[in-house]
Amino acid sequence: MTLSEVLNDPIFQFPLESSSFFPKRIGRILTQYRRLIGAIDDEYAQIVRANIKSAHETCSNIIGATDAIFRGNTAHAYELFTATMQRLEPYITYPDKNYIELGPTSLFKARRTMEQQFTLQDMFHVPFEKRQDIPTSRFSLPGVPCLYLGNSIYTCWEELDRPAFSQMPVSRFEITGKNFRFLDLGNDRQFIRHAISSFEYKPHPKISEEDSRKIHAINIDLVKDHLLPRYLNAYPLLAACYIKVHHRMAHFKPEYAFPQMVMQWIMSQDNIDGVKYLSTKCKLPDDDFHSFIQQYVNYAIPIQTYQESGYCEEMIKHISLTEPLTYELLSMESPQTAVTPVDYENDIAGKHFGPAIHFLHFNDNPSSYLKSTFGILEHQLSKLPVKLL
Repeated sequence: MTLSEVLNDPIFQFPLESSSFFPKRIGRILTQYRRLIGAIDDEYAQIVRANIKSAHETCSNIIGATDAIFRGNTAHAYELFTATMQRLEPYITYPDKNYIELGPTSLFKARRTMEQQFTLQDMFHVPFEKRQDIPTSRFSLPGVPCLYLGNSIYTCWEELDRPAFSQMPVSRFEITGKNFRFLDLGNDRQFIRHAISSFEYKPHPKISEEDSRKIHAINIDLVKDHLLPRYLNAYPLLAACYIKVHHRMAHFKPEYAFPQMVMQWIMSQDNIDGVKYLSTKCKLPDDDFHSFIQQYVNYAIPIQTYQESGYCEEMIKHISLTEPLTYELLSMESPQTAVTPVDYENDIAGKHFGPAIHFLHFNDNPSSYLKSTFGILEHQLSKLPVKLL
């Protein structure tokens, strides 16, 4: 089988469907994964063979940790998980890269509704004196304050289960003065699929044939030396983190076990500040092009210090935000602005960074994000000043 054929299998489409018995579901996914990558026999087979032993060891550890969790031996589960993370760290981090180089310069946080005027504090992490109210969720430890940010307002809206948009307060966040490092769990098959399809050699009318072939060779090396090894090694952990919750109202959700161990591991590291992860509520389109040029991702940043009340001292030094704004307030303050689509050339180019999301896919025909209410509100927030707490 070719790599492209293998990546068409449903197990590579996140989020993964759930089942009533988590151990059986994760076992079947990882068994299918090992079978499929072992069947690759095209030009990428050599890369697969070089990484297959490590990938198999990760699969075995994930399955072993799952078994330990269901036996109630959480200490052994975390021991296996720690060994896995030590092996995976080179494939899910970017050494010597800071936040600005890795992601958008602006991130967003939303709340469901604003019944009264919110302050900056209302948009930050849950204060320490209210940590007892923090529930369990994916990439969240009970009682541990954490700042959750999305790469677009649309991502935030979906994560909050689509509340009334006009009344949803949003702040734009910036991280400055420190190189925040994130575990990158945003690896997606679309990067490799798009790379393979677009890296077919095609002469360029404005570039010599020799230079065209050099560029083509560089692109092929990018897949073989970087994208594919990272994906092959990271996939078992990604799969364990991106299975949909089967019993949504249950107290114990095994689908949260591995994302929560990721957060626990991050908080034990001196050089990792948070995790970048794919939204499980935003659906990517099926075509490779639109899936490649945009991702719906979140960033989770757990506290680094704690005290009786207030906020993490490290976070308030380096994370600033705008005053919260709703689309309803924008409509009241500037009715014309609220209904005027954003024009990239006139409103953004050379002035602001453009949005991470380019198209919305509510139906079969993608629509421009800049023309949507999401894009309009996002653009207005890009012009507001950020402040430290």
